[in-house]
This record gives sequence, structure tokens and C-alpha cells, in this order.
Amino acid sequence: VEAAPRAALAVGDDVVDPLAYSPLGAQEETRRRIVKRPDEDRPPDQLRVPILGRPLTIGGQWELASRFDADTRLGSRPDDDELSIDQRLEVELFYAATDDLFLYLEGKFFYRTVPWTEAGLRDDRFSVERGESWIYLSDVFGSPFSLQVGRQRMNESSEWWWDEDLDAVRLHFDRGDVHLETAVAEELVRLGDERDDVDPRRRDVFRVLSQATWQWFDRQYVEGFVHHQRDHSPTERPFTIVSRDLEDPVDASLTWYGVGANGRVKTPVGRVYYRSVVAFVRGHENVVDYDTDPFFGLRFVDTVNRHAVNGWATDVALTLSTDLPGELAFTAGYAFGSGESSSRREADRSFRQSELPDNNGRFRGVDRFRYYGELVEPNLSNLHIATVSLGARFLRQSSVELVYHAYEQVEPAPFLFGSSLRRAPTGRDRSIGHEWDVVLGVEEWDQVQVELIGGVFRAGDAFGPAAGDLAYLGYLEVQFNF
Repeated sequence: VEAAPRAALAVGDDVVDPLAYSPLGAQEETRRRIVKRPDEDRPPDQLRVPILGRPLTIGGQWELASRFDADTRLGSRPDDDELSIDQRLEVELFYAATDDLFLYLEGKFFYRTVPWTEAGLRDDRFSVERGESWIYLSDVFGSPFSLQVGRQRMNESSEWWWDEDLDAVRLHFDRGDVHLETAVAEELVRLGDERDDVDPRRRDVFRVLSQATWQWFDRQYVEGFVHHQRDHSPTERPFTIVSRDLEDPVDASLTWYGVGANGRVKTPVGRVYYRSVVAFVRGHENVVDYDTDPFFGLRFVDTVNRHAVNGWATDVALTLSTDLPGELAFTAGYAFGSGESSSRREADRSFRQSELPDNNGRFRGVDRFRYYGELVEPNLSNLHIATVSLGARFLRQSSVELVYHAYEQVEPAPFLFGSSLRRAPTGRDRSIGHEWDVVLGVEEWDQVQVELIGGVFRAGDAFGPAAGDLAYLGYLEVQFNF
């Protein structure tokens, strides 16, 4: 469980007041505050070039990630094992035009190769994407408001509500122990060179995202969130022929809202870190099913199902960090997302997270990981998830976590929303299965971080004849920050 300072004032583990610094110091603090990401750690001595007497900071990150998936379709199928290697280069420019005006520009370059699959298929792709590109005006007219315009990262510490780069206009407010922010967002132009236009799943999707954080006591925070999404793209009619690249299976107008609390409490046996959230979703959605014409191979709209959405969810986690050797930490958590056995009813009671969150965080180790399971990686919809973890620190800045998850559907259903498993449950039993993960993080160097993850999933009775089958995951990531 990671207790988070209020979002706009978080710099590492400290809370800073940008007004308490000299002009140059304030520029650097502002840069760190509005650019820093929880999974990235830029070195303090980045390259700086003076332009018109003001510093232009040049930096970025190179990342190499290798992933091996085995038996994700469950059973001994001969064609589902895959090894992929991804490289990513991010180059960032940050310019302090004045003491209150800041500009940021980022480019992203990707290379993906699949050198081996059990089916004998290979894939090599290179792509370029626009990254964050924004203007930030702090303390507008001497007020506690700041304005940020452009493509920017919408992030909150748990990544349960959102963690995504969006084209947006955002207003920040900071005063004392209160931080507020609200943003309006909609994808305006294509993201990279792989598409000629905006992804159809995100085209004409208007969003309003709001967050409020109050530090009511030392290291104790309460938060409120609202995310309204309105998809104003037209929904295709049945029997309309559609290119596969233009398929948009869900048009939804939904509102998520909820409250949470997180913090740290000292006890005689150690420090207890807690995190909790209660959330609701309301609205309606159109779900489009596509099919393929058997004679000409054309894709067309088969059916359109329209229904109301009314669901809720909760997530609670506690971590006890001890003074035992290795700073042993014990974590227990429970998450629930309301469910429905079918998405074709007039009213769907299933909670579902939006497409913006990553469900990525850390307990007390140095590494962030997917706290609902690295292999199953589900959306919190129609699920009970129980989690226990044992973690330990070693060396100067390294840790290992042993994590266990148990999954059970609220209602038996023939789908597992958002999961990376390539086999659907039968809909005749609720027991999805169990996952065991080992997460190793090594951050002994100023500019290099290493992450190693191994995962095993054992299928439950919900998968019928595949019950008891195992799926495997191996993941290695190396990051170099500059």
C-alpha cells in the first residue's frame, strides 16, 4: 500500500511548497513536480542548455523489456507460447520560459519484435508517437490556481482511477493541505504513425476528470474523484459493413465517482499503511458485436445491445512494515467489483473500470507492479480478488515481493473483462483460479532500474475442462534514465 501525498505537490516522498524557493530553485521544483512520474526517476544532473538566459532541460529514458507468455489459452495448446522484446526511447525537453511559464515537449520511439512464437509467427514493428506536449502557467495572476494546456499525463498515485496521457486543459488549485484539479479532455489528432486518424475507440470521447485531496492529519489523506465520459461518436447500425481497423465495440456515456483514504499509522509492532476506495459507475452504453461474412470475408455489424449501467466497487489494502531484518512487510487486500452474468440485459449491474487506469502500484518495495495480478491482469468487474503479500528489502535500494491472488466471479459469466488470459470461462462456475507472482526490483544505481517478474496462474472450475491447468509469465525490464 502506497500512501500518497497530494498529487500536485508530490516530489518523491516529500511535500514541497514551490513558493518557498528562489526563482531558479522554484523552476527546478516545478519541473520535478509536474513532470515526475512514479515509475521513473530522472537523475538530478540532467543536461541543461541556456536559451535566452533560461534553462532548457534535456532528458529522457530508454527501456528494454522482454516478456514470455506460456499456456495463456490454458492446456497444452501448441500455438499460444510467445516471446516478445520491446524497446522504448523517450526524449524530453523542458523549458522554463519565465518564473511562472513552463513548456514541455516529449517524443516517443518504439520498436517491438516477436522473435519466437509456438505458432511460428514473427512480428517486427517500429513506430513513433507524440508524447506529452504542454504549457504550464503557475500561480495565475498571483492566485493559488495553475493552468496546464496540451497533451499531459493524467495520473493519481494508485493508478486505480486513471493513468494516461490525454489531450486536455487542466486547472490545478493548491492551498495549504488541499489540492484540487479538474480537466476536460478529448483526443484531437492521431497519436502516432501507425494510424491515419484517432483510434476509433477514443474518437469523439469527451471526458471530465476531477480530483480533490485533503491532508487532514499528518500523513493522512482523504480523496474524492469524478470521471465523466461521453462518447458522442455515432453507433453503427446492424448489417453495416465496417473495416476491422475502424471497429468500435463500445460507445458509452458513463460517470464514475467515489471517495478514498490512504495514509500511515505508527503502531508498537511497526508502521501500518492503508488504502481504501469506494466507487460507483452510472450511465448507459451501446455494445456492438461484429461478425465476418463467410462468402466475401467482409466484417459487418451483427447486433447492437443498448443498456443502462449501475455498478459499484471497493478496494481495501493494509500493509504492516516491520523493523525485522529486511524490513519485512506483510500486505492483505480485498477488492470487489459488482457483477452481472450477461451484458445483454436492459440494466447491467456490473462495475467496470474505465480504459484509463493501470492498477499499478507498490506495497513497501521499490518496484511498482500490477496489484491485481501480473498474469491475469483483470479489470475490477464482476470479481472478488483477495491478495496477500510478503515483501523484504535488501542491499541499499532493492526489494522482493511474493504475492498471491485468489479470483472468484460475483456471478458466473462467460467472460473475464480486461484479462490477458486467452481463454474465456464457461459461465457455469464462479471460481476463476489463483495466481502467484514474484516481483524483484533492483535500483542500486542512480540511472538504472531493473525489474524481474515471474508469475503462475492455476485455472479454477470456471474454466470447465481446463480447470487445474497452468499458465506462466516471465518478464524482465531494464530502464536507463538520462
